[in-house]
Amino acid sequence: MGTAAPETTPVPSPYDVRDVLGGLFGHDPEVRLTDPYAPQSGRTTYAVYVDDRLRTRAVAVADLAWSAYAGAAIALLPPATAERAVTDGVLGEMLAENLHEVLNVCAGVLNGDELPHIRLHAVYAVGTTPPTDVAAFACVPGHRLDLSVRVARYGTGRLSVVCLP
Repeated sequence: MGTAAPETTPVPSPYDVRDVLGGLFGHDPEVRLTDPYAPQSGRTTYAVYVDDRLRTRAVAVADLAWSAYAGAAIALLPPATAERAVTDGVLGEMLAENLHEVLNVCAGVLNGDELPHIRLHAVYAVGTTPPTDVAAFACVPGHRLDLSVRVARYGTGRLSVVCLP
């Protein structure tokens, strides 16, 4: 008989996040633990991760800065493109699409042996309104990883991963 999958998705380590992002960006970002990120209306990206039964298992939350820097870095866009998005408070279609790809690959930090398969289900990029339950999940205390992430050549932003029971 096999062992049952855990009820709660394990919180990834900062090193796992750094390694996945480093593989995407071509260099390891600086990753530091920080206080929980408090989502800001209209200036936050939400990524919803589900299991094979479409049960929400985790929500990633990123501020405008990290959303812009990650979206620019994966496509090697000029840092000025990301800075303009931060200044204007709008990602734009290209950065939002690139960010979606980054968040899709980040599902890898939620998967592992003896764990249910987790995949990206939806992204509510900066400027879009997430469903009420998604916004509420992002504020759950305790079972989460809150990071300050510096993307080389671009800048520093906030990324949190909240794992749900």
